[in-house]
Amino acid sequence: MVKAVLWEKEDGIATITLNRPEALNAIDRELTDQFYDTLIAIDQDWEVKVVILRGAGRAFCAGADIKTFTKHLELEPDYIYDTVYKVQQVNLLLKTLRPPVIAAMHKYALGGGYEFAASCDFRFCTEDTIMGPIEIAVGLLPIATGMTIMPRILGPQIAKKTILLGERFDAQYAKEIGFVLDVVPQEKLVDVVTEFAKKLMNTNPLLLYLGKMTMNRALTSDIASNLKVECEILKMFSHKQFTEENVKKLLEKTKKEIWGQK
Repeated sequence: MVKAVLWEKEDGIATITLNRPEALNAIDRELTDQFYDTLIAIDQDWEVKVVILRGAGRAFCAGADIKTFTKHLELEPDYIYDTVYKVQQVNLLLKTLRPPVIAAMHKYALGGGYEFAASCDFRFCTEDTIMGPIEIAVGLLPIATGMTIMPRILGPQIAKKTILLGERFDAQYAKEIGFVLDVVPQEKLVDVVTEFAKKLMNTNPLLLYLGKMTMNRALTSDIASNLKVECEILKMFSHKQFTEENVKKLLEKTKKEIWGQK
């Protein structure tokens, strides 16, 4: 049986591949569950320093599998709720994952796929990529973290415009509004993203995560409380407590306090 999500590890870089190419990697329950389990495994693997997220075949991810969701909406509404909740947990894991995550988007990153990319730390796309929160076109909203994450990335005005109009936009506009770091030709996407991943690996992996989590925390807390976290990090250095064990303790405390994770 072909898995809906694949991952492999090489030289400290984990590559996650959404693997439903026949459906443009549309999101169903199988993909969601496997994606969640993959992220848990990677988070616990300290050999992984950086993660790349990509899509197999002709697209990154075209969003929800509408046929599947429509079928279950009529017969099992609780199934839909549980699935969307699981997608939220996937996006939360992407935000809080120990190693930084780079989205490598091509052709389509729509709806839930757009939210997957938004939950990553960095985003690159090909010149032909079309992105956007398209849920409103079918009478929904981006409820799998989109309305929470997008204002923090794009600012409230652009986030509201794209979400409430259900906009699809191209790669150049994505770069203009700061959604992607760079736009590259299709044939260079893998090389560009891999090179960026290698640059990140030059930084101590513990510092990568401390920096990632502290900056993420800054987006959800007041300045004074985040400065306290910076002071805690300073203490780790000044008292020679910068060890893997102590860093893990601080990160687990941060996850519980800010993200509600156990």
